[in-house]
Amino acid sequence: HWLNKATGELVARQRIAKDRVSNSPVAVGDTIVVLTDRGKLAALRAMPVVAAATPAAPAPAAEPAAPATEPATPSPTP
Repeated sequence: HWLNKATGELVARQRIAKDRVSNSPVAVGDTIVVLTDRGKLAALRAMPVVAAATPAAPAPAAEPAAPATEPATPSPTP
């Protein structure tokens, strides 16, 4: 049984054999070595869990720009 270290929640199960395992598994680096009562040896390595990427929130819609106005030109004096 593979448990989440932070929550204790069951993450996965792996059957080594139909045989009983009464020996404690041994951790070697990032590998777990298991020996069944009938002598079957297995080495297991957990794959890192990658969190699903959450999509970025859409950017807020920009308000339309005010129409450009030309500066008022002074009227010629008569």
